[in-house]
Amino acid sequence: MTDRDIPESLLAPGLGELWAAVRRGLDRNGPHWRGSITRPDLDRASDLSLTSLLGRKPPGRLDLAALETALVRRDVGDDLCDAISRLGHPPSAAATERRAAQARARTARAALAGAVECWGEPWGGEWGA
Repeated sequence: MTDRDIPESLLAPGLGELWAAVRRGLDRNGPHWRGSITRPDLDRASDLSLTSLLGRKPPGRLDLAALETALVRRDVGDDLCDAISRLGHPPSAAATERRAAQARARTARAALAGAVECWGEPWGGEWGA
């Protein structure tokens, strides 16, 4: 898909803060997160574009699953991350790396706890911590 396939109304500068808010939510919570975000104040044209995209006037909190469904239905992207990337607001590579490092650290802590548990020494748990 190229930029010319994306409706111009969704590329309007007035929607930039919305797409940035979606990206921040995904950066914070991960690419598969589909919670909700506070809908930023939009100018009239951007509000109409969002209403048209969703098929109804959006409430104060915007459900990202509904937004993803609407963007995929319009063929803006294959999923929410792909769509906001094509809209000029790709998720942060640093956030992706941070989540991967956190997952590696959790795995290492769990492996250490498992190894220390079988020692049978009363000080093992404290040492592992």
